[in-house]
Amino acid sequence: MLAGGCQTVPTALPGTDATLLPAASRETSGLICTADGFISINDSGNTPELQQLDSLLRLTSVPLALENIDWEALAANGDQLYIADSGNNRGQRNNGFIHRVHYQPNQAKVEVLPGLTYRFASYPASQPEPYQHDFDAEAMAFADGSLWLFSKSWQSGISQVYRLDPQRTDLQELTAQAQIAGLPGLVTDAVYLPETAQFVLTGYQNYQHNLLRFALENEFNAFVAVLDRQFQLQRLIPLPAAGQLEGICARNGQIWLSQEQSQHSAARLWREQAVEAALAETQLANPR
Repeated sequence: MLAGGCQTVPTALPGTDATLLPAASRETSGLICTADGFISINDSGNTPELQQLDSLLRLTSVPLALENIDWEALAANGDQLYIADSGNNRGQRNNGFIHRVHYQPNQAKVEVLPGLTYRFASYPASQPEPYQHDFDAEAMAFADGSLWLFSKSWQSGISQVYRLDPQRTDLQELTAQAQIAGLPGLVTDAVYLPETAQFVLTGYQNYQHNLLRFALENEFNAFVAVLDRQFQLQRLIPLPAAGQLEGICARNGQIWLSQEQSQHSAARLWREQAVEAALAETQLANPR
């Protein structure tokens, strides 16, 4: 349990709902909506900390007595937060860790609880080629008492859905519970909407399929995908103006997205009303 510190407020983008994230959040890789703000984390090579952001995006850091190998996703269940140390772009890991912490808003200390560990049941005997495999899960959501991981799937483009039991502290072997075909790219975050029993995923195109445009223009071809509770794809929403999307969260019918800093785009966070409208249309077309 460690104390935190404060940093300065960021600058809003004129004429838009988007706001630049603080410099300390430039490698944001996960996002949770709180009652009056947000929680974010950074990925590999960064300080192991929670970043509390208030409604003005003033940042308070809460360091954690944990290791950040490659933190990639956040999920919440009440006052428990789950941090997925699951990044594996290079295919060097056959396992991952889900850190669990007891969190109270606006406190400078959190309690680290016993975490979860997993390994991929079908991981090959020899290490796969970097960026040419499906053993990489950067999206996680809590739903109906379980944690759900969604693979990035560099190789196949078909996201595998894995279930973790948050009550177990022994090693869990991941086998796919479902597959999601028809996605236009790599899945990087997820949120579950219990009121409509829908998962909402976000991500961007596999840059290996668009190398020239990516190199010249840093074109990510970002998207949001809406799934039903059985992981069937209901709607795709392209977000051509977005960059490297890494975080998604929901609050009171609002959908918020965050993107990591890249060559031509700053790290920023915004409310995505186009996704909210698409969700409303999907709910009308597919009533529960």
